[in-house]
Amino acid sequence: MPIVALQMSLTCGHVSCRDSSNGKYAIKHFEETGYPGIKAISEDIWK
Repeated sequence: MPIVALQMSLTCGHVSCRDSSNGKYAIKHFEETGYPGIKAISEDIWK
């Protein structure tokens, strides 16, 4: 199973898959809200 790369909105805390994912949920959240800042969540959380 592949590791999912996540990122979090610095404005509201919403966590979503990065734009490299099939669903591109992070960009969808940005387009819906306009919140500019994001932070990558370390992939170490899955270990």
